[in-house]
Amino acid sequence: MRRKGAIDKNLKEFRRLILAKDKDVASKLIPSIYQALDKAAKTGYIKSNTSSRLKSRIMRARKKLDNV
Repeated sequence: MRRKGAIDKNLKEFRRLILAKDKDVASKLIPSIYQALDKAAKTGYIKSNTSSRLKSRIMRARKKLDNV
């Protein structure tokens, strides 16, 4: 249950920051999201490909802010 909370809470906060176009704070949140996703994949809570897909989407959203 803590795994799910760590992932969901961080992703929700990241998405909120992206919508607010706050790239500095969003960038600081990325390592904790990566850590939660990696740990969840390692323990089998989520599949490895799901973790990779979410990481890719996070970085794609972050890079979009650079172009705006």
